[in-house]
Amino acid sequence: MSRCAALLALGLLTAQAAQAWPVLARGKATPAGACYPDHRIAALWWLAPPPPVVKVVEGQPAVSFTQFRYSGTRATRDQGTFWGRSLLQFTLIFPESGPRLAQARAALPPGARVEPIAPAVVEAQVVCAAADSPTAAVDAGTARSAAGGQTPARAAAWEERSFSLSIPPQTTRLLWEAFERGAIIVSVNVSAAAPALAMPPEKGQEPPAPAPLPLMVHSVAVTVDPHRNPGALKTLELDATMAAGYTFLDVAYANFTEGTAFRDLAVVLVTVSAKAVNGDTLRREVRFDSSAPAQQGVQFDRAVRLDAGYDVVVHRIFASGRAEVEPPRHVDAWTGFFNASSTGSPEPSGLDPRLLY
Repeated sequence: MSRCAALLALGLLTAQAAQAWPVLARGKATPAGACYPDHRIAALWWLAPPPPVVKVVEGQPAVSFTQFRYSGTRATRDQGTFWGRSLLQFTLIFPESGPRLAQARAALPPGARVEPIAPAVVEAQVVCAAADSPTAAVDAGTARSAAGGQTPARAAAWEERSFSLSIPPQTTRLLWEAFERGAIIVSVNVSAAAPALAMPPEKGQEPPAPAPLPLMVHSVAVTVDPHRNPGALKTLELDATMAAGYTFLDVAYANFTEGTAFRDLAVVLVTVSAKAVNGDTLRREVRFDSSAPAQQGVQFDRAVRLDAGYDVVVHRIFASGRAEVEPPRHVDAWTGFFNASSTGSPEPSGLDPRLLY
C-alpha cells in the first residue's frame, strides 16, 4: 500500500471512529452495566461509564475530616476570641474498565466487541444533609483532575478528583458527630455524559452529530469509620500549632515604684529579641524611668516564630553613672506578658550611660 493510500485509509478509519455513537434506545443490561449498540457497526457495543467510588489508599478510604480551633491569646492581642472551622477532604475515582469489559462481553451475543464509553463531561455536586436543610448544597470549591490541573466543579471528563470543602462552624459539630457514629451525611451526585443517539437513525440516513446525553447518574456516599480509620478525624488547636504570628508583648518593670533595692536607679532599658520567619533576629527596646508607665507594649511588625520563643536583656543605669546588665533570659512560650523586674545576679555592663539620656 502506498503512503498516500495508507494515509487515506487512516483518515477513513478516523472519520468512522469519530462517528461511532451508541444508541440509547436499544441498550442492554449486563452485570458490568448498561451496554448500547453502535449506530452503524452491528457487532460493536458500548459500555456505559461505571459509577465512581471513594479512592482507597493503603487500604483506607481517602477521606479526612479536620477540625481547626483557635482561641485568642494575649500575645496576639485577640484574647477572648474563639473560632472554629473544619475541612472535609476526599477523592473520587472511576474504576478501571478492563474487568468490566469481559463481564459485558459474556452477557452479549457471540462475537460482540465491547468498548468503554469515554465521557465528554462529568459533573459533580456535593450535598451535605444539614440539620436545617436536608439537601443543602455545599460548594465543592476547586478540584484536581487526574492530570493534576485545577478544574471547576463542572468540567470535562476526569478519572480522579479530589474535593476540599470548607465547613462553617455551625455545621462542623453536626458533621463530626455524624462521622463518629458512622452516619451518611455527605454525598456526591455524579453524572457522566457523552455524544450518543437517543433513537437509531432512519434506514439509509446518517444522523447529525449528537449532543452529549447522560449515560450515568450516581450518588456516592462519603463517610468515615472512626474505628477502622481513627486518623481520619482530627482536631488541630491552632494556638499550639501556629508556626508564626504577629506578636505583642506587655513588658512590666516595677522597681521604680516598688522596693528599696534601686533608690538611685535612673534608667532601665529592656531589649526583646525574637526570630523572624526568614531567620532574622528582630529587636525591640522599651525604656523605663521614673516618669514612664510601669507597663509598656512591644509590637513586632513582622511575623516571628512562635516555637522559638524570645530573649530579654535588661540594662540598668544608676544616677551615679554605674551600669549593669541582668543575665539574658530566654522565654519558651509567648504568653503576652513579661516581668522585667530584677531577678538577681547582675553583671557590669559595657553600655555607655550617656547613650540613654
